[in-house]
Amino acid sequence: MAGNGISQKTASVQNSANAAENKITEKKMTADGLKKIGKIVGFHGLKGDVKVRPSAPEAEWANTLDEVTLLLNGKQTRLSITHAKLHERLVLCRFEGYPDRTSVEAYMGAELWADEKDLAPLEEGEFYVDDIIGLNVLDHKTRSVLGTVNDLVSSGDQDYLEICHQQTRDKVLIPLNEHFVPEINADEKFITLDNLDGFFDDADRI
Repeated sequence: MAGNGISQKTASVQNSANAAENKITEKKMTADGLKKIGKIVGFHGLKGDVKVRPSAPEAEWANTLDEVTLLLNGKQTRLSITHAKLHERLVLCRFEGYPDRTSVEAYMGAELWADEKDLAPLEEGEFYVDDIIGLNVLDHKTRSVLGTVNDLVSSGDQDYLEICHQQTRDKVLIPLNEHFVPEINADEKFITLDNLDGFFDDADRI
C-alpha cells in the first residue's frame, strides 16, 4: 500500500510540473508574438491530414499560413503546411514530411501557434477562444455572477460555451449566439448570459 501511495504522489508531482512547464511555455510563446490558432483533435483519411479545431470561428489562416508551431507537452515543433482547407467546423491540415496518418498520430492534442503578424486581424465581434476562457459569466439583467467560461465546444453547425457553475461546479452548455450570450467583453473579462430558463436544470449539465 505504501508503495502505491508513493507512486501516486510522484505522478501527481510530475503532472503538476508538466502543467507548470506548459503554462511557462505558453507565456513565452505569447511574448514572442505567437498566437494560439487551434488544436489537433483527430485525423482524416490515411494521407497525414489532421483535424484542427480552430481558436477563432472563421479560421482564415487556413488559406494563408505556410508555417505553424506545434506545442505538445512543453515541446515546440516548427512545421510547414503543405495543404489546408476548411472541413465543416474544423480545418484539415497536412504537414511537410508527414506522408501518412501513422506519422502524425503522435501530435494528437497538440496546439497550433502562428506568428501574430501573419494572421489577419479579427473583425468586430470575433475573438480567439483563449480570449474568453476563464472569463466571469454574469446574468445579463441582474449582473450576478453565474460562473466562469470553461471551454468552447463545437457540435455540427453550432458552437457552445461550456460554463462552470459558480455554486455547483457543474458544467453547462450554452449556445453561443446573441440570444443567449448578448455581451462578450474580453477587455473587462466577463460575458453575460440571458434567456436561461431551463439551462441550469439537471438535464443540461454535463
